[in-house]
Amino acid sequence: MDNFVPIHDSRFESSNEPIPTLKPESIYQRFFPLFKIGEKRRSRKPDFPDKVSTSYEKPKLSRASKQKQLDWQPVKGSQYKFSVYSAYSYNKTEVVIIATTKSQTKEKVACVFHFDNGQKIQTTIGKVETMGEHWGMMYAGTFIRCPLPISSDFTMPHSVSVTVINSNSSKVNGHVDQEATMLGNPLIIQYKSEEDLSNPPFNFSVCVLPTFNYNEVFHFLEWLEFYKLLGVRHFTLYNITIGPDTSCVLKELMSSAADSGIVVDVHPWHDFPIKKNSEIRSGPCGECGLSAATNECIYRHKGLSKYMIFVDFDEFIMPRSAQDYGEMIRSMDVMNKSVEIGEYSIRTGFFGRFRNNDELRVDMCEELKRKNSVFTYHVCKHLLMVKKSLREETILMHNDRSKYIVKPEAVLEGGNHHVIQLDSGYETLVAPPEVAIVRHYRFVEGFWHIPKNTSAVPDRISKSFGVELAKKAELNVLKTIPFDLIKFNVLIIEVYFYSEAEKTELDTLLTSNGYQFVKNIEVDKIYIHKSVSYMLDKTV
Repeated sequence: MDNFVPIHDSRFESSNEPIPTLKPESIYQRFFPLFKIGEKRRSRKPDFPDKVSTSYEKPKLSRASKQKQLDWQPVKGSQYKFSVYSAYSYNKTEVVIIATTKSQTKEKVACVFHFDNGQKIQTTIGKVETMGEHWGMMYAGTFIRCPLPISSDFTMPHSVSVTVINSNSSKVNGHVDQEATMLGNPLIIQYKSEEDLSNPPFNFSVCVLPTFNYNEVFHFLEWLEFYKLLGVRHFTLYNITIGPDTSCVLKELMSSAADSGIVVDVHPWHDFPIKKNSEIRSGPCGECGLSAATNECIYRHKGLSKYMIFVDFDEFIMPRSAQDYGEMIRSMDVMNKSVEIGEYSIRTGFFGRFRNNDELRVDMCEELKRKNSVFTYHVCKHLLMVKKSLREETILMHNDRSKYIVKPEAVLEGGNHHVIQLDSGYETLVAPPEVAIVRHYRFVEGFWHIPKNTSAVPDRISKSFGVELAKKAELNVLKTIPFDLIKFNVLIIEVYFYSEAEKTELDTLLTSNGYQFVKNIEVDKIYIHKSVSYMLDKTV
């Protein structure tokens, strides 16, 4: 556990009151009973599934439907580091493979297609294209475009492998010999039809690029509930090392996804082949591979989501007046009826977590205490969205640390802070700060765009939003309490904002931990611990 970022570090908090923290020991004992506290992990791979839901993948091929997303797989025959990750097809002419290899490589590749029903494998010559954000470094994210072979019965291949062509290779036009079946990097082809592209199952999805040593579980729950509140129903993460406490919360979220209507997908990213920042433009860690991850997420969500949002865990895209993202997008579309928008660029404002808390905003949580919602009151006053409202005066320009919302089908290539290439007929709209900004919460003064000893301006969210966010986050926070170590005699929980499914989930959580339901009082539910149930006749 020494390798993980702590949930709370007092160096970065100006308030004397500690933030609510969890005890990692109790969490491990609940979720990982065989793991000894203090013992270092031998593997960086997580203890939760790499992927949750595959029900929306089409077509449901006999083999593909049984496969989960594999990690990076090496390509044989290359003199460089060369690996492939996933394969997608949106028409009947080509397959696009997400890969990484030497920038502007001259190596030629063969795409080896595998069919069901015992058909012979076939090959075509692939085209290798280096992604735009490579900064002249040795390695880069890469597209491999493979023409689809035409089979005699017009069936489509279920998977594709990649090999480097050299003078000793088997022939690559038509059929290949048995050696090609041993390539070792089969990628299940994820097909998307025109119907899929025009009628995706999700309106808004969030993608978080490779996650490295992240373990701020309290603020992760705040981040998650914020985006749920604004209409997001699908979350995609790429995992390198997610911290132990956040892993536990993710397991809980993934197991209850079907009941909540929220889908959380976590894909493996442990085996990205380039490990050094000096070799690839990769972000906070050598193995992040941001260009490859960005475009993998875009191509994965074509036909899966109408809009795709790219943010990190410390970034909140905040509409200024709209109640949700649907209303925000519609307001921008109305102002630009003459063009088809493919990218909505949102400019960034930095909020220093090292700055003093905004006591005026924290005071707004007091109404929760007056309504006897004491637990929600304590959640509310520790939300970043509530207590940290001082923003650096300058809101950065488009392309400068900006984030974006896209229509995935409109994007040919994405970048970290802006779209590199849109399909023909689409344009970029830079959202005015009066419509929305990215609230980016930074720890360190003097880092990137937060110079030392600078003044800041208050940038406050609405009063009702902070309170509602606290109430939405409450149930997930309750799930993290180690009830085997902590006992409350009486719990009074306001359930005004709870759905019927959430009320049932709350009841199951508490009754399974030794509490019994007593009664409803207006919008509150009262539970009492069984150890003090003898007091019921005197108090109720």
